[in-house]
Amino acid sequence: MAPLTSGCEKLIWRFKELFIDNRHQWLMSNTLPISYNEHKRVSTLYRIATLLGWIRAINLELNSLEQGTSRFTGPLARAIGSFQSALADGPHTELRRLEQLCASWNIDIKELSLVQKQSLAVDLEVEYYKVAGSRLKEDPDYLLDLSDSKKLECCTALANFLTGKLRIKSLSPDFIKERVQSALESLAYEESLIYREWQEAIGDAMLVSEQGSIRKFRIIGYADFTKLLRTRSPWISAFRTSIDDINFAVIDKRDVRRQQLGRLARAVADMLGAIAETDDKDLVNHEALTVAKQLQEASDLHCT
Repeated sequence: MAPLTSGCEKLIWRFKELFIDNRHQWLMSNTLPISYNEHKRVSTLYRIATLLGWIRAINLELNSLEQGTSRFTGPLARAIGSFQSALADGPHTELRRLEQLCASWNIDIKELSLVQKQSLAVDLEVEYYKVAGSRLKEDPDYLLDLSDSKKLECCTALANFLTGKLRIKSLSPDFIKERVQSALESLAYEESLIYREWQEAIGDAMLVSEQGSIRKFRIIGYADFTKLLRTRSPWISAFRTSIDDINFAVIDKRDVRRQQLGRLARAVADMLGAIAETDDKDLVNHEALTVAKQLQEASDLHCT
């Protein structure tokens, strides 16, 4: 519990800079001083990866325990789950993409239930990548750079897919052509998902077996972490650039990483708050807990 608490607290102070003190210029790669800002981004990744490492260590140890003997239940388990979900899940993005695209084409989906919308959003996501290709994962603006004919082809395919699924009248070719740009802009979201298996892989890479200690593991040092960031595995590649150039000064509806960071901050604050309610509450720094409570409110402003 002690290293988990310490890991949460270090992230709490970094998220305080972002969401309470509004000190976020270091997220931008072209802002001076460049070397200092790069260090801030890398150190933030190190703090997130450290927490992933301890969560991975917890799960490895829990696998060797009898059921019902773990303290990692209730609010703390839910907070850890929210932390993992904030990094891994994008259903909110899928739903937003559906709603924005339908709005661009004046397709009314208000009568659909949330479950129906979510199901349609997933289907649209599959069709979206089928039509546009896998390059979208690396470049969210890929569609905007296509030729006019290819843009129209993609929009026509998606429009026919949606009207077919909703069983409504097909959109006219002229209308689709007229709305090509707005439709594609509604689809181009930038996100940085670190899937759960990727989180485990990062956690494994952060852990080193510790011989002759009360703990089985320790976290790699910062220097070794910078070497790890230079590896080419897909999970490290995605993680390495996950917070680069998130612009807090300008609201960019296409970049949902700001909301992802807000969800992450809220989850870490919830984790620290949950620890403070356990028998290990003495491990929690009172100043950090106060900031965590502020973040539980402030980060909500960035999670919508």
